[in-house]
Parts: sequence; C-alpha cells; structure tokens
Amino acid sequence: MDRVEQSTNVQGTSFAIFQTAVDLEHKVHERTAALERALSDLERSNAELTDARDRADAANSAKSAFLANMSHEIRTPMNGILGMVELLARTELAPRQARLIDTVRKSARSLLTIIDDILDFSKIEAGKLTLESVPFTLRDTVQSTVDLLHERAASKGIELDVTYSAPWVDGWIGDPLRIRQVLMNLIGNGIKFTAQGRVEVNVEAPSAAPALEGATETVTFSVSDTGIGLAPDKMDRVFESFAQADSSTTREFGGTGLGLAIARQIVEQMGGRISVESQLGRGSRFWFELPLPRAMAEEETSLVTSTKRNTGKIAPLGFRVLVAEDNEINREVAREMLELLGCECVMAANGRQAVDVFSQRRFDVVLLDCQMPVLDGFGAVAEMRRIEESDQRGRTPVVAVTANAMREDRDRSISAGMDGFLSKPYTLAELRRTISTWCRPDRKSASAPSSLSPKLSTPTLEIGALDNLRKLENLGRRGAVSRFLKSFLRNTPPSLERMRAALTGRDFEGLEREAHSLKSTAALVGAVRMGALALDLEHAARRQDMDRCAEGLESIRTWFDRLEPVVREQILLEDAA
Repeated sequence: MDRVEQSTNVQGTSFAIFQTAVDLEHKVHERTAALERALSDLERSNAELTDARDRADAANSAKSAFLANMSHEIRTPMNGILGMVELLARTELAPRQARLIDTVRKSARSLLTIIDDILDFSKIEAGKLTLESVPFTLRDTVQSTVDLLHERAASKGIELDVTYSAPWVDGWIGDPLRIRQVLMNLIGNGIKFTAQGRVEVNVEAPSAAPALEGATETVTFSVSDTGIGLAPDKMDRVFESFAQADSSTTREFGGTGLGLAIARQIVEQMGGRISVESQLGRGSRFWFELPLPRAMAEEETSLVTSTKRNTGKIAPLGFRVLVAEDNEINREVAREMLELLGCECVMAANGRQAVDVFSQRRFDVVLLDCQMPVLDGFGAVAEMRRIEESDQRGRTPVVAVTANAMREDRDRSISAGMDGFLSKPYTLAELRRTISTWCRPDRKSASAPSSLSPKLSTPTLEIGALDNLRKLENLGRRGAVSRFLKSFLRNTPPSLERMRAALTGRDFEGLEREAHSLKSTAALVGAVRMGALALDLEHAARRQDMDRCAEGLESIRTWFDRLEPVVREQILLEDAA
C-alpha cells in the first residue's frame, strides 16, 4: 500500500513538474514572440527614422542648392545694375540726374539687403551660419558702421552719435563682420522708426587691460532712439522670424521681419544675449552683450574703414587682368571698371576660352566666374594650374568672382585651386582692393615669363597697406606703423622656424596653418611678395607636395632676409616722423 501511495505521489509530482515545464515553455514562447514583435517594431521605427533623416538631409541639400542658385540668379543682374550705376555716377551729371541715379543705387542696395537677410536666415535654419575668430579693432568696427548710416540719418534730419565708455576700446577677438551686421540692423531700425530726434549708439567695455591677456570680457552695445517705441505686449515678438511689432508697420516702414531674428541668432551663437527696453511713443533701447576675449599684445588688428564715394581721378594700377564671365552685361561692367582702374583686360565668355587665352599669355591676375557654360570656373582653374605646372610658370593669382554668397562656395573655390573670392555685386573699391591684394608690383607687364623666385625684383613694401595702418594713427594710435613693422620683424623668424620643424616632421597641416598666418601678417604690413610666396607654400602644404614645400620655404627665407633691411629703414622713417 505504501508503495502504491509512493508511486502515486511520484506520478503526481512528475505531472506537476511536467505541467510547470509546459507552462514555462509557453511563457517563454509568449515572451519570445513579444520580444520579436518589439524588435520588429523597433527595426521598423529605426527604418522610419532613418528614412525621415535621409529625407530631411535631402531637403536641406535641395534647399542649399536652391539658395545657391537663387543667390546666383539674383546677384548676377544686381551686379550689372549696381556696377553700371556706379560707373554712371562717376560721369558728368546734372544735379537732377545725380539725384535720380542715387535713388536707383539706394533702391538696389535695399533689395540686396533683403536678399542677404533671406540667405542668412536660411543658413541659420540649416545650422550653417559660421563665425570667425580674428583680432579686430572694436572702435573701428562700430565707427565704420555708424559712418555708413550717417547719410541715411541726415536725410531724415536725425542726429546719429556714438559714445564709448572708455577712452580706447581696442584689441579684441571675435567676428567683426557679424558684429557690424547686428549693429547695422539695430541702427537701421532706429533710423527707420524715428521721425525726429536722435539715435545714439553706446559701447561699454572695460577701460583697463585685464590682469591676464586673452581673458574674456563682456562688451555691451546699445542703440537708443526717440522713435515710435513698442507696446509692452509687443516687445517679446520683435525677435521672432517674420514678425513686426504691428502689422501696419510693414506697410508704413517696410521690411521682412527677419532682421532682428537674425540678430538674435547671431548674438546667441556668439554666446551673448540681446534684449529691448521701450515705451510706446517714447522710443526704444535695443542692446546686446558679447563675451569677447582680449587680443594678445602680439596680435595685430586690421582696420576696416568705410569707402567714401570718389568721382575724381583714380591712380592707375597698371596690371594685366584676364576676366572670364559668361554674362555680357557683367563683362561690360568688369571691363569699364578695370579700364577706370588703369588695367589692361582680356575678356573670355566661358572657361574654355579663358584656358585657351591663359595658355598663350601671362596675366597678373585672373578673375574667374564659377558658373559658366562649356567649362565652369572650377574646371578652368584646374586646367590653368596644370598649364603652370607643365610650363614651369609661377603661380598666377586666380580670384573666384561669383554671385553665390554661401560660405561653402568660398571653401569650394579655395579647395579647387583659387586664391581669393570676390562676391557679386561688387563695387569699384572692392574690385580695386582685390586687384591690389593679389597683384604684385614686380609682376606688371606679365607678357614676359615670370617666376616666383625672389631674386628677380627688389623688395618693397606696399604703400597702400602702410597708409591703412596710418589711419590707425589718425584715430589716436600713434606709432601704429612702426609697431606693426617691429612686430613683423620679431615674429617672422620664429614662424619660419616653426615651418621648418613642421616640414621636417611632415606636419603638413601645421605647415599650412603657419603659412596662412604669415600670409596675412605679410599682407598687413605691405610685404605683398612675401605674402604671395606664403600663399604658394600654403597650397603646396595642402597638396602635401614635399619638394614644393621645401622650395617655397627656402624662397620665403631668402625673401625675408632681403626684405629685413627695407623694413628696418621704414621703421626709422616712421619713428623720425
């Protein structure tokens, strides 16, 4: 009996175990099925996200391409309009004709401002707005902006003044062009919305240098006006895209409603903040503050000054220029401007014609449109560089002249083998500055074979660059030319030594960086030929061409040795003045 009971118990236990195993297996199957469904859902979700991301990337790429094309299509005729207007304004005109021409010029510039706002807004949306970090002179950045808007304020009978919290605010690191863009918007709005009274710009910055050079200080910019002001419930909206404080202001004052939205994005990307204080009918005060590093004592700052209209005679440059441009009107604008600058110019209607002419003749500089039929600018510059290589010519500066205003267009131009970038529409002053920057005085009459060898000419300093530095002295920085020249002599030998070490260690990235820095420094003090040699070295380092790098560095060393006594003599003249 006991055995029967034991057997029954064993059977019962076995059955229970079996049932538990079956239940467990069932649950495992259910859990496995659930996990498979979850994994399938996750994979489907990931696939959808990937597809959405790809569609978004494609949309951004399409938008960027569209913006680039629209920029080109709009700026190309704008270049013809503004170029011809500027040339016409330099002829003998009756007073009424001059007023009409001035109205056309202002209207075209206003249209260009709207186009720039739309492009900037689109770049911000796409996350492609880039900022520079360079030494700059704060007072000159602000003053040049105010100078550009003085005429607009005077035409409305409005006073436009600027004050500083310190006797001299100078020596900062940042993006002066973007700071100027924000100021242009705030001051322009102040003038636009003020019928009478004044617009005042104030800059608050520490007056004394910090204990540690390179330390970050807060600089505050404010623009106050006596205009229409803002209601309290409208102040938060003015920084929104496409917003106006009142819909009626769009009809009465014009504007896209993008300016302040762009200003806010720029300021915030710089790490700062922007705000407004206002009372309806009693004016407004817009202000923004930026954290800016102090420039080191050795870092040179360049002066950007406004170019005043000049209808008088222009000193001839005397360079030979090849222009490749498919638009007939823009070819005519370029021809007229270059002849006015005293340059000999040869015109080509497409990249293939430009290459054919380039293979037969020598030029001081090539102005190359990027978008052309038959052969575009990028293909043309590649063939020109091959011609230079096969003919063992020196490098001819090639400047991309394009209506595309996007930063990536500049980068693509430089990567393709071009040296500079000139954006359409350009003014006569901008064209002259470009020609003067890239043409070397010793390369005039380029029909004769040229070489980059520094033995062919006597070292000189570009007078125009020294004159720009003297403008700093006129603004209160006595001895600026002498200080910059001394800094050039002091800093160049260590730079050459760093380049030698980089070349020895095959550190092409470091060599390219040093050559780029030396190029800028040389151009600042007027050592144009040395700057051109540094540019050649920069390009050779980018190609990782060991032989050309070694040759280029030796050329720079030789040229600096011959230039040094010229610089020292100029320093003596400056100190004695």
